[in-house]
Amino acid sequence: MSIRVEFHRLAQKEYLDARRWYAERSLEAAANLTIAVNHAISRIRANPEGFSKIAKQFHYVRVTGFPYILTFRQLEPELILVHAMAHTSRRPGYWRKRRFD
Repeated sequence: MSIRVEFHRLAQKEYLDARRWYAERSLEAAANLTIAVNHAISRIRANPEGFSKIAKQFHYVRVTGFPYILTFRQLEPELILVHAMAHTSRRPGYWRKRRFD
């Protein structure tokens, strides 16, 4: 069984904004962010229930080397939705009000 990991449209925007911010400062840092996010996604696929809960139905994983977490929940046995790529020092919990549209 292969688990798909999809990004909420606003989580995708957060990722692209962060990547753009790092790229303006260092292409290497932007590349490292991409690698770190891909690694976090691989970890989620390997063991979605193995991460701490941040809210009733959401788990989170840290993006190693960067001040971000990916908040996610398993919608179906083969589908995980990354609900936010949240900065760990800004606006805690802002993403909880997001809709799943």
